Amino acid sequence: MIKVDNFQFPLIIAMEDHSGSQSNNGGKVSQELAKFLRCPLISENDVAEALQKFPLTTSSKSAKYQVPNELAQHLPFEAVIQIASTQLSLGINVVINTQLSHPANVEKLVQLESNGKARLIIIEFDTNDQHHNYNVGNVKKLLVDEESFDVEEVIDEMSTLLQHTTEDNAIKNQKKIKPPTIDHLHALSLSEKPKEDKLLCKSCSNLVSGSCYECVDCNEFILHKSCGESAPNVKVLSQNRPSFLSEVKPDQYDLEDMQKCANCEEFQDDCCDCLLQTHLRHGFVPTILYPKQHEHFLNFIIMPFKYNYQYKCCVCDELGSSVSYKCYDCFYDVHVNCILPGTIKMNNGQYSFFLDSSSSHHDEPEDHSCDVCRREIDSRELFYRCEQRNLAIHMKCVPADPILADIPSRKKPTGLKFVKSIPYMKSIPYTEAQLRQIFKSADRNKDGLLSVRELSQAFKSLGARNPAFRAHRAMSIADSNRDGYIDGKELEDVIKYTLKIGYGPVDGIAADEDLRVQEKENNHI
Repeated sequence: MIKVDNFQFPLIIAMEDHSGSQSNNGGKVSQELAKFLRCPLISENDVAEALQKFPLTTSSKSAKYQVPNELAQHLPFEAVIQIASTQLSLGINVVINTQLSHPANVEKLVQLESNGKARLIIIEFDTNDQHHNYNVGNVKKLLVDEESFDVEEVIDEMSTLLQHTTEDNAIKNQKKIKPPTIDHLHALSLSEKPKEDKLLCKSCSNLVSGSCYECVDCNEFILHKSCGESAPNVKVLSQNRPSFLSEVKPDQYDLEDMQKCANCEEFQDDCCDCLLQTHLRHGFVPTILYPKQHEHFLNFIIMPFKYNYQYKCCVCDELGSSVSYKCYDCFYDVHVNCILPGTIKMNNGQYSFFLDSSSSHHDEPEDHSCDVCRREIDSRELFYRCEQRNLAIHMKCVPADPILADIPSRKKPTGLKFVKSIPYMKSIPYTEAQLRQIFKSADRNKDGLLSVRELSQAFKSLGARNPAFRAHRAMSIADSNRDGYIDGKELEDVIKYTLKIGYGPVDGIAADEDLRVQEKENNHI
């Protein structure tokens, strides 16, 4: 017989809680099931008793507020649902004792089943009590005799019931999604080679010739260079950004117009290609991004939630999931909102610049020139626009601290005037001795070892635009014993890496000699 543990989804086993009746069927059966399955038993009656120990009132100096009776009556069940939701998110089965005679409770259990991607089974008892009669719609239910109850037999019956449900769903969905021919993320690389085969761009569906981006693992995904780098609807994004692009850890893809891939007969949110095709359809952000904060271009990543794809953002150092911009060359991952904010503020927050593209204006594409470098902005190039002052700025021309940028007061400005800000420290030469001192000073606990966090602090002192990324990169290069720390010997490799990426003088030997001469002169003073 199939075991419940073999199913790839958590179970919700719910039954009527008759704690107040002479025969507490729900209590006995639920305890046996929870014990056998080794899962939590959540009783609405237990929650209600716990809540009775606390007065449902709130008070302040000015007023005292009594929680309405109707809200108080629903609190125990709402608490049960919240607890169950947390367990399901961890992939844990739950057994629930609750008042199933209330239709609203059953509806919320069905919703919990859908949100938690679980399977709901309701246990009914063979009894003459009329208050057991309730409508559970299409939810699977199992009739149990409390007197002859055998937990192993009930589990076998549940397994059979679930197996039939799975088979029925498979028959219904077998034409909706076919087995994927290739299951991978499409890591795109730039190709200048002429194409012998007639391949169509996945974005515009036109024939590809000349420069293009293509998947390094297959020939099923290819984009014109211009299509890969453009985002025709980016203006919509800047003013009404979908939550999955702005949240650190999104839990849903809130898009109305979903696009299926060539492999599926309809959109599937568990399909990488369906999600990527939907992204291309909307054009909210470019598939390929060239940020000034990084030396390589970045790939846009959108993953099905089932893969639990997580990363640490190299800009804000916070965890992210499912959606990101990624560099495959050096494992650089960032939140979309960190690397490509929809809005930036300038002149101490007085003016807002919205992300835009000339291709966003489909009816009448506009010509723009950057008010910083005075160069023309390409029709598919992203830029930031201030409608208040009729200004436009290339993405690469936005200052490191845009809030410090000063905008001239003229009605028809010809350019931007920036206040003096902290220069990019990479242009300031450091000697090896100075770099060594900076890294050693980051050793907060004075144990002679540098963690990634301490390395990040050192690179921040050097003025690195992405100190967290530099720290991880230095750790991967210098940590020879892979213990996650940099010791005194390994620090020399960190110094070499730091000099290599441009923080040292052009002639390091001469600079060190100058430092020694200067130190000698200081000693004589």
